[in-house]
Amino acid sequence: MTLKDVIEAKSKAVPAPAVTLFRVLPFDARIRDVIYDYIPYIKSVEAPIIDSWPVQRLRYVLQLQLAHFVYPSATHTRFNHSLGVMHVAYKFMNQLLSRAEVQANQLPREPLQLLLRHPREVLLATRIAGLLHLSLIHISEPTRP
Repeated sequence: MTLKDVIEAKSKAVPAPAVTLFRVLPFDARIRDVIYDYIPYIKSVEAPIIDSWPVQRLRYVLQLQLAHFVYPSATHTRFNHSLGVMHVAYKFMNQLLSRAEVQANQLPREPLQLLLRHPREVLLATRIAGLLHLSLIHISEPTRP
């Protein structure tokens, strides 16, 4: 097969479907955010987690610990950070799932089938993991017995 034949064959090939940017979860509420403008969430599922004490206590823990003594505007909290991580993790996993659908024949079968069989569950688990990621690892957090 010559180079010309390969080029002709590729030009006749069916184009891959476009990668969708977002899978839509049933978002019905949103939180105002300084960086991302609004972060959508599912009120019936995510609000009880966001409103729980383990997450709400993050409002009182500074993300950059003691850096605000040197940089006075470095005062964002673990709560703000966790909401942003939840949002970015959703966007990342969304892209990953979309690309997995397009490139299904090039990826390992079992993990791919699990992801594609339960995309909403995967996206929701990603959001919750982003919200709750490592909340007790900072030196400035008070510890309780």
